[in-house]
Amino acid sequence: MYDETRGLVTTTVRGTKMQKISLIIISLLFSQITIADVSSDVINKYLPGNWTSITEISGQRIESNTKYNKDKTVLYRILFTTPDGKYSFNGEGKWRVEGDNLVVTIISSSSPDFLKVGEVMKDKVTFIDSKQFSYVDEEGGAMTEFRN
Repeated sequence: MYDETRGLVTTTVRGTKMQKISLIIISLLFSQITIADVSSDVINKYLPGNWTSITEISGQRIESNTKYNKDKTVLYRILFTTPDGKYSFNGEGKWRVEGDNLVVTIISSSSPDFLKVGEVMKDKVTFIDSKQFSYVDEEGGAMTEFRN
């Protein structure tokens, strides 16, 4: 239902009080399962390996290949495709998990203007399993990478 006075679309949930309570309990259970799925143990279990993402932003294609090693090093290969051409760079870092956050410190970069040595990135992992890895970066951007 559209409420013109507030400019909102609203819905009405109908049902017995017990149905509404059951819906709330089920929602809370699923939120707890999601939180448990991104524990540091789960991230450490699934993160090592090769991950790929492809993003299009303002006419630029960004391909990222990232390898998280079991020794806590990470290797980046990023390719930008713009109307002006293709540009690539590589980087290396050290990774660690703090709660549900993936923290990476850059230790080398072929393009220090873009990826600065010593820079620390902290991403909140929202989902990870053997095939997919999703996170929100410090600027609030959501990303999903896939195992390759």
